[in-house]
Amino acid sequence: MIPNRKEEFVMTTKNKKFVVTDEHKLALDRKRRELEKRFHDGVLNPRHVLNGLQFLVEGNRTKTFSYDDITAEWVQFYKKVFSIGVARELSDIQLPPKQKGIDRYIISTSKISTKDVFKKYQELCKAKIFQSSADILDKLRNDRKGAYVILVRDQVKPDMEYERLSARCLQILNVPGMTLKERMLADIKYGKETTPHRHLDIETKTLCTGSIYDNGYEQFVPSVEWCAGNPLIRFYKVDEGWNDLSTRKVIMVNSEPDDFPIEEKTLEMLLENENISKSEKGQVRTRLKKIQEARFRENWRKQKKSQQK
Repeated sequence: MIPNRKEEFVMTTKNKKFVVTDEHKLALDRKRRELEKRFHDGVLNPRHVLNGLQFLVEGNRTKTFSYDDITAEWVQFYKKVFSIGVARELSDIQLPPKQKGIDRYIISTSKISTKDVFKKYQELCKAKIFQSSADILDKLRNDRKGAYVILVRDQVKPDMEYERLSARCLQILNVPGMTLKERMLADIKYGKETTPHRHLDIETKTLCTGSIYDNGYEQFVPSVEWCAGNPLIRFYKVDEGWNDLSTRKVIMVNSEPDDFPIEEKTLEMLLENENISKSEKGQVRTRLKKIQEARFRENWRKQKKSQQK
């Protein structure tokens, strides 16, 4: 063996290749042991360590990013928009790591209710509730409470692969959706970040399956859309599905990574479910037909492209 010879191999990332030498590996090993010791001794904040390691694993070197920056951003948002302090409450919440294409954080606080958020939404955007008053919001049953974080896709439209599927179908498929409070917070914050102020669901409707209203006879799920220049909250029966009506799937801290696109076999299985009504099965068939048509067009384009070669 030749003394002092540097063993080299190439570590690649998406856009660049790095040469990693023996010295680099030894230095990494030393830092790893030091980090592990400080971590196990309780010298370091576990959340900071785990979030920092996740950042390194993601390999995002294009811009400086910190999970603490996300929390601080929401602390400022609540202070400026709602005039409340939430720094202490949000200091120890754990943020789920970003997934591919799912990188919009929504942080909720226990210090304001769904009704409080609606009043601010009404003040800022002249939001309305269709054929009802704000008192109905006190009767909503929500999937999540307290201070917590969710991840959703950063887009104006909801996840359109779930279009026309009712709240009951989405529950059977185990697709968790936003609460009404989360959806309103997302729109207020999006409006504050854009110039001129823009909004979500200009041409679509988000079905907020994380919230439900039960009047003792039937159950309803709220939705948010843009109507006549202002946000409008409607309530749909749990078995209703319509064009342009879809949910926004949420990712929580303990959520398992998965693929968003819904598969044909999943919808076909849904058609065999005895708890699904005839009208819901009709909506599922319509959605299934759209998926099949999209796949046919994609295959046709690929075939056309191969023939041109």
